[in-house]
Amino acid sequence: MFKLIRVKERGLARYVALSAVVALAVSCWVAAGKAGAADPGTDWTARTSAADNIWESVSYGNGLFVAVSSNGTDRVMTSPDGATWTSRTSAADNQWESVTYGGGKFVAVAKSGTGNRVMTSPDGITWTSRTSAADNDWYAVTYGNGTYVATAASGTGNRVMSSPDGITWTVRASTADTSWYSVTFGNGLFVALSATGANQVMTSPDGTTWTPYAVPAFTNFWRSVTFGGGLFVAVSSNGSGAQAMTSPDGAIWTTRTTPVLNSWGSVTYANGLFVAVGFSATGNGVMTSGDLILQQNLSVSRTGSGAGKVTSDPAGIDCGSSCSAAFPVGSNVALSASPDKGSEFTGWSGACSGTGACTVTMSEARSVTADFAPDTQPPAPVKFSKLTLTPKKKKLKSGKKVKFTVKVTNSGGTAGTATVRFKSSSRKKLKVPKSIKLAVPAGGTAKKTFKARSKKAQKGKVTVTAKVGGKKAKSVIKLKK
Repeated sequence: MFKLIRVKERGLARYVALSAVVALAVSCWVAAGKAGAADPGTDWTARTSAADNIWESVSYGNGLFVAVSSNGTDRVMTSPDGATWTSRTSAADNQWESVTYGGGKFVAVAKSGTGNRVMTSPDGITWTSRTSAADNDWYAVTYGNGTYVATAASGTGNRVMSSPDGITWTVRASTADTSWYSVTFGNGLFVALSATGANQVMTSPDGTTWTPYAVPAFTNFWRSVTFGGGLFVAVSSNGSGAQAMTSPDGAIWTTRTTPVLNSWGSVTYANGLFVAVGFSATGNGVMTSGDLILQQNLSVSRTGSGAGKVTSDPAGIDCGSSCSAAFPVGSNVALSASPDKGSEFTGWSGACSGTGACTVTMSEARSVTADFAPDTQPPAPVKFSKLTLTPKKKKLKSGKKVKFTVKVTNSGGTAGTATVRFKSSSRKKLKVPKSIKLAVPAGGTAKKTFKARSKKAQKGKVTVTAKVGGKKAKSVIKLKK
């Protein structure tokens, strides 16, 4: 859920500038003002820009914030803290639309200029023009997996370009000649977003080969996409309520309701929070969301001719009966396999392998199979490992009955019958049965109760001894007249 934040316009700050510094705001809570607050991103402070330009984009890298502008005399400004800004000279007075940091340098792209719609800087201060792959309207640039990727809103069959160093650029074919306003990198994937077209998303593992995908709200003007917390999040500048959408993989998207209808222009993620900014509202041009926690499904299946169950930590899987559950994206789920008696666990397949511990990272929907086979080991033989006889001591008036309880434990792997033999130290005083049989389950215990009558007019001590499987137990009965 996105939360609406009201912003007071102060000083030289404008919403168009705020749209540019949304990344700044969440990267270190410079604009948020209350670092470590219980609800960060809700209190904002306007800062004085270095010039009253239209600041289109901002990035952070190597301890410095760098913003670029589409107009003005000095079209770059830098800040070490997001509060105090210094004008810098761009490599050319182009309409600079986007800047990113990666691979040890800042790279910016523009929608104007002749052959020089890229510029780079090692420090954000000194900039050098670079030859763009085409003179398209380049609106977005990002960095990931050692590659810079830029996308454009104009051009024919060449609305993507990529570079290994930010200097030498190569044209790449987008999936359609539509308005690719935004591109991001996350989870090993480049994801680009278009404001128009039937398939408004395209993804690529390398920035070269792209795959198109449709989105649920295909009539929206999708403006910005980011990645964070295992989730791609996009915002649009139009639409009826569903002006945001999310995806775990860049392919399958789900619309999300925003708190107000606004021209949402940019979104970013840091410190567990998504922050989006707009440019058409008064006092409510920022929204935040810390609970876009997508859950992915974990499915467990069991194979083999044996039997057993699989459980999870955290709870959710108890297969057995419940073999599928949803867990938060990015979380780790530990699975344990427990074979039934007469079966053995023979291994994992799917998201886990081998016979050891199985921990699944829920970066996407996962499936795991546990195999159970009949236990090939013969069961352990009967082993009567414990024998008790109660009462251990008792005083009894002669001629009365005493109730004994005998208990036998079988620690073996096979059920068996225990023949417990008894002996009285004086059958004249107390007569007990010669033996009693008990059916004892494998790994279990059985007990049986019997009574013995003492002879009248007898006194003194009588010891009753029980024996089975080498085990012995005694009971002492003291008779009195």
